[in-house]
Amino acid sequence: MVTPGYIAAKGIPLRAGRAVVDADAHDAQPIVVINEKLAWQQFPGENPLGKQIWIGHAEPLSSSSQRTIFGVVADTHMYALERDPEPGVRVPMAQQSVREDIWRDPFLVAYTGIDPINALASVSQMIRSIDPQLAIADVSSMEQRLRDALWRQRFSSSVLGVCSLAALEIAVLGVFGVTSDLGCVAFP
Repeated sequence: MVTPGYIAAKGIPLRAGRAVVDADAHDAQPIVVINEKLAWQQFPGENPLGKQIWIGHAEPLSSSSQRTIFGVVADTHMYALERDPEPGVRVPMAQQSVREDIWRDPFLVAYTGIDPINALASVSQMIRSIDPQLAIADVSSMEQRLRDALWRQRFSSSVLGVCSLAALEIAVLGVFGVTSDLGCVAFP
């Protein structure tokens, strides 16, 4: 579920069609933007733009309608960097339906030209001015989220580096030991 500007703010490349715009309101034609993996799985060798697709658990509900694919974006990692990107959809927030069962915890992405840490307080203040009852949690910059997502890989690399350094030291000591013993050997 996205709002206009989300795809651009995240820097997700648009491969075909268009992203979500303000005109994609509640009463407008139900649309969806899909990723390349879903396009390849559902429409191999075809242009998915203009095709119809069910979202979430909407298919069995007779009151739900299919959505028209208006855009295709590049595959992105949604939940874990160590797994391949999964097929995904982006539905305009204004068109979100409870019937479709795709509601997730909403999060805000804000693109800023200043230091993100300095902008966090201003963004939080703007959110509170709109809805003071809204809980704001897990506020961080994209750099911090990336660091958090990569901690296991960084830790593993550090441990491997320490072990490699220890192996190098042992090898150097072994070479030194062998060469220094040769100088002490007496020849008849």
